[in-house]
Amino acid sequence: MVEHIHRAAQKSLRGRVLDLLLAVPLAALLGFGAQQPVQLAGTGPLAAPRGLEQPAPLLESQPDGTYSLTSLRLVSKVVLLIKENYVDQSRIHPREMLVAAMNAVEREVAEVMAHESLDQSEMTVQVGAIDRTFALAEVGSLWEMTFKLREVFQFLDRELPAEIDRRDIEYAAINGVLSTLDPHSVLLVPELYEEMKMSTRGEFGGLGIVIAIRDAKLTVVAPIDGTPAHQAGLRRLDHIVRIGDESTVNMALDEAVKKLRGPPGTQVTIWVQREQWPEPRKFVLTRANIKIESVSAAELLDGDIGYVRIKNFQSDTTQELERQLARLESRSQKGLRGLIVDLRDNPGGLLEQAIAVSDVFLEAGVIVSTVGVGKPKIETARWANSKTELPMAVLVNGGSASASEIVAGAIKNNDRGIVIGERTFGKGSVQV
Repeated sequence: MVEHIHRAAQKSLRGRVLDLLLAVPLAALLGFGAQQPVQLAGTGPLAAPRGLEQPAPLLESQPDGTYSLTSLRLVSKVVLLIKENYVDQSRIHPREMLVAAMNAVEREVAEVMAHESLDQSEMTVQVGAIDRTFALAEVGSLWEMTFKLREVFQFLDRELPAEIDRRDIEYAAINGVLSTLDPHSVLLVPELYEEMKMSTRGEFGGLGIVIAIRDAKLTVVAPIDGTPAHQAGLRRLDHIVRIGDESTVNMALDEAVKKLRGPPGTQVTIWVQREQWPEPRKFVLTRANIKIESVSAAELLDGDIGYVRIKNFQSDTTQELERQLARLESRSQKGLRGLIVDLRDNPGGLLEQAIAVSDVFLEAGVIVSTVGVGKPKIETARWANSKTELPMAVLVNGGSASASEIVAGAIKNNDRGIVIGERTFGKGSVQV
C-alpha cells in the first residue's frame, strides 16, 4: 500500500493516534541543562491569570546546604515551559495535574500517602502519622497549582526524614504533572539526559530495541539488526509486560529505558506478549554494546541505480550520507541514474539531521513547518551541494517515524520523488 506523508502541512495519517518514537528509546523530553537543547523529530503558550505573577525563584539550597524543596526550582521552569510551548492547551487541567503530582510522589516515597476526597474538593497528604488537608477548588490555573504545590512541599519538607532526597520528590511531582498532558512528556533526570545525548552519538549499552508507549502498553517499535533484541526474535508491536519482577503497567517510558539498559554482559529478563500468543513468554537477554550505524553501506544496483539505507538520524547522519553517495558515484560507470533512499524501520532522531538530509536532495521549498502558538517555524531548503538531478524514490513502512517521516514528507511535498511502502508510524511532534 502506498501512503504519502504530508508532514509539512501537519496532516494526520487518516486518524491514527500520534505516537512518539525517537532514535533513542526515550519519550518527549523536557531537558534542562547548560547544553544547547536537542530537538528530536511538540508542544505553545498559556497566559498567567490577571493578578497572578510567575512565582519568584527562591534559593535552591537551605543555609545548611541541603536541597530546598520549597524553592520549586524545577517546577517553575517546567510550568513556564508548558505555559510557553505546549501547543494543545485543552489538555492542561491544573487541579488534575496537582493530584497526579502527589500520586507520583506517593509512588516514589513510601512514607507519603495522598488521598483525594470523593467530591474532589480537597486532598489529604499524610506523612507517617501526620496528615494535612489541602483545598483543591481554588486550583484553576497553572500558577495556582504551583502555589498549592509549594504549600504541599512545605509540609513534606518539614515532616519527611532528612535522609530522603528532596530532588527525587520534585522530579516525581513534575513527571506526575506531565503525565496528564500525554504519554510521552517527561522531565529527564540528569543521568537519563546524559544517556539521551550518548544515544544520539550512536553507542550505548543495552538490548538494541526501540520502544514506545502505545495504547498504554510498552510496545516494541523496532529491534535493531544484529542486536540482542533482534537475535532473540523480538518483533515490532510486541508488548513488554514485565521487566524483571516489575509489571510495565503504568511504567513511565524513561523508567523502562533505565531498566532495559545497562553495562554490556549483564542480563535482563523480560516477558513479552505477542498477539498470537495466549500468554506472555519469558526472554532472558544479555546486554551488549549497541553501536547504531546511522547510514548502512550503500549498494549500486543494476542500471547505475544507487541504494542507501538510513537507519536513524543521529549527529553524523548527513555527513555519512554524503560519503556514501560519493562512493556510489565513484563506482558507477557513467554516474548515478537514480537513487533509492530506504527509511523503513527508521524510528527518527535529531530534527536538525532530518532537515539537513532533506536539504541534500532539495534545491528549494519547505522542508518542515513546526506549528505552535504564534507563527510557524519554517525550515526551507537551500541550494548548496544539492543532489537535485537524481530521480529518487523513498521507501517507508510502519516503523518509519518522526524524522524519517519529515524527510519522506519533504521529498513528496516538493515533488522531488515518490514515496513507496506502507502507512508510517504517525509521529507528529518535536521534543526539546
